[in-house]
Amino acid sequence: MKILGVLLLIAITSCASQKHRFMSGSVSLKIDEKAGIACFEPGTVKVGDRLKFMNNDCNRPIFPDIRGSCKLSEAGEIRITRIVSPHYAEFVKVSGPDFKEGTIIGIP
Repeated sequence: MKILGVLLLIAITSCASQKHRFMSGSVSLKIDEKAGIACFEPGTVKVGDRLKFMNNDCNRPIFPDIRGSCKLSEAGEIRITRIVSPHYAEFVKVSGPDFKEGTIIGIP
């Protein structure tokens, strides 16, 4: 039973479960203003790859019965500098504004 609980916890928290057609990963750890570690599906990135990081731009309506809308917009670019493990890679920011943990990294 404990093994099942541990496996369930891993599955829930695994970045590999974040399968979205518009994203290839997300920032897991911000090292400093220009570098971080991101989570990716295994085998989707290699050293030297340049990827876009994205922002969710959402509008919140004034009236609660009206639905808001969101869209993804390109915010900047990163370059993969090192593969840390099958799921994680280190990157440097090439251009764009600040990023944070959870920032979406888009498919090129």
